[in-house]
Amino acid sequence: MTLPLKLACLAALLTAAGCQSYCATHLEECLAVRAANAASTGGVGGAGGARSCNGLSEDAAPIESSQPPPAITGGSLTAMPDGTWVAADADRSMVWHVGAEGVLGRYPLRAGDGPGRVLAMGPRAFIVLRSAGQLAELDLERHVLSRWDTCTEPRGLAVRGEELLVGCATGRIEAIAPTAPDRRTVVLDSPGLADLRDLTFDGSKLLVSTFRNAQVFEVQAGASPRVLNAPAPPPDASQRRFVPRVAWRMRDGLLVAQNELNSGLPPFFTCNQYYGPPAGFDTGVITTTLYRVAGDVRPIATVPSAVVPVDVAERDGVFAIASAGTNALVRVDVANKTQVTWPLPGQPTGVAFSGKTLGVFLREPASLLTFALDGELLSNVSMNAGSVFSTGHDVFHRATLKGIACASCHPEAGEDGHVWQFAEGARRTPSLRGGLAGTAPFHWTGDLADMSQLMMNVMNARMGGASQSAARTDALLAWLDAQPALRAPPVNADAVARGQALFESSETGCASCHAGPLGTNNATVDVGTGGFFQVPRLSELAWRSPLLHDGSLSALDARVFPTAGPEQHGKLSHLDAAGRADLLEYLRTR
Repeated sequence: MTLPLKLACLAALLTAAGCQSYCATHLEECLAVRAANAASTGGVGGAGGARSCNGLSEDAAPIESSQPPPAITGGSLTAMPDGTWVAADADRSMVWHVGAEGVLGRYPLRAGDGPGRVLAMGPRAFIVLRSAGQLAELDLERHVLSRWDTCTEPRGLAVRGEELLVGCATGRIEAIAPTAPDRRTVVLDSPGLADLRDLTFDGSKLLVSTFRNAQVFEVQAGASPRVLNAPAPPPDASQRRFVPRVAWRMRDGLLVAQNELNSGLPPFFTCNQYYGPPAGFDTGVITTTLYRVAGDVRPIATVPSAVVPVDVAERDGVFAIASAGTNALVRVDVANKTQVTWPLPGQPTGVAFSGKTLGVFLREPASLLTFALDGELLSNVSMNAGSVFSTGHDVFHRATLKGIACASCHPEAGEDGHVWQFAEGARRTPSLRGGLAGTAPFHWTGDLADMSQLMMNVMNARMGGASQSAARTDALLAWLDAQPALRAPPVNADAVARGQALFESSETGCASCHAGPLGTNNATVDVGTGGFFQVPRLSELAWRSPLLHDGSLSALDARVFPTAGPEQHGKLSHLDAAGRADLLEYLRTR
């Protein structure tokens, strides 16, 4: 690193020291820092300012809310036809109706409903309740919130004429008529679209995105879903290539995806990863790309300063990306070839345009900011709601100096479906939901004795993050342990009972290693898969692929129905097809 670059890094770090406190209480000053950062980086944007507003001090005592907040899913804001806004607040199980003059209404949900996508349809707003498997309707004229059942793990939402289309993680799409909510029609039920994320239309064509593979499919009646071309962004100055991995948000012909390094060696640290991406410098192992979805999927711009990009919106060629990992909004003007990072006084989870006014919903503190296209602050409405700050949640979602957060590889506290190439070999990202405490040692080889060692190896060495105190490390583990596993898809109860009996029998031997409620005895064993590895937890098996430490098993079906396999990894050779099907049905409930 050259001396000028070192000095620039030092200046950025010194500037960061005071930003956290005043950004939390003085919005105008934070916006002034935003403007100064943009000017000092030639319009590229001040990623350093954004990250400094996200906090760098790691010596503070941990703070936990009474109810651990859920992992961020994003896409939690919509603009209504009358110029007001409706925001879904998963942290407080609340739906907010907000105008420029203040809060117009608050509508409590049930604890743990998991409100996600929000969509306007006339004077009504519809909210996907992911954890509840329901859809909520907010009638703003009658001030009534109602709900009805839909499918397992609903995620996406779109309007088709007088119907709502609900996309579910299982690959199922249902049509619901709001005037007759009991009338549900299955538009599609495709296992090939498992991990479905969002729905949108390209003219009359229905498009769906998948979360971890970051793919977009065209759905046609009576035909198999057709995957659209999804090119990776062009290589950077070091000829490193990135591939789309996590599609955080697709809406209105846009897709914002997290892309992961596919070739070349990642750098350890360069200043631009903290203080903006000057041309010709490396941008790390993960970056964000904005795509246009129309006929195919075409990259619009690479946006390195957006970390955990949970939402996107566009008006007149100006794109706004909510960067939850940096407590910032990234404004991309493609025509003028500029990207400017706006530090925010909280963590954004939703963006939406109403005319030429941009609304930004902040989860903590709960508030709605509105901006003009040029960045002028128009209003700042506080919900005056109680704080849900959680040190564990903060550490998990916050970007490090390398422009990466825990949530980058573990989106929504799960996993990115990626197999990383390390010096020790290929390693699949494990999910962190569904219970983690008590499963040490960590890493596939069991070489890390506890959470403190895991933080030193991953957070400090790989991610370039600051060292955390023991108390803050414990807070992170406690927060992760509170994140529930995804609900299992519908299963055949009789088959599950038969499969469980097979699983627990001495003939198969499955339960000898996959023991207890989490399905692991924490041992490091050789079961014929290439070495000694930790017995993994069995949580979320219905949603997980690929499998094994190196991702060499494409799906759970391939493990239960092998042509041949090592008997030390469960004795299945004596099972007929019916028995294997029962075992598979049971495993899907884990």
